[in-house]
Amino acid sequence: MAKISYTSFLILAILVFSVASSMVMKADAQQNGECQEILYPDYCNQQDCQDKCIQEHNGGRGDCIGLMPGRDLHYGCHCFYPC
Repeated sequence: MAKISYTSFLILAILVFSVASSMVMKADAQQNGECQEILYPDYCNQQDCQDKCIQEHNGGRGDCIGLMPGRDLHYGCHCFYPC
């Protein structure tokens, strides 16, 4: 049986946590009557994300959320605003 190194296990745990927290945040937003738009899918600076969300949706909330297409973990700018 192959041994899993501590580093591999840690990377896997971080990826699983990131995906799970992203899904929970999205579900919470939908239950609260918020809509969501991805403003920048491949880049996120928290202040830029917040500013763009406010500009686009008059008072939305911009958050950097981890995205994982394939194996490349990066953060995208998600805007949550009242529907």
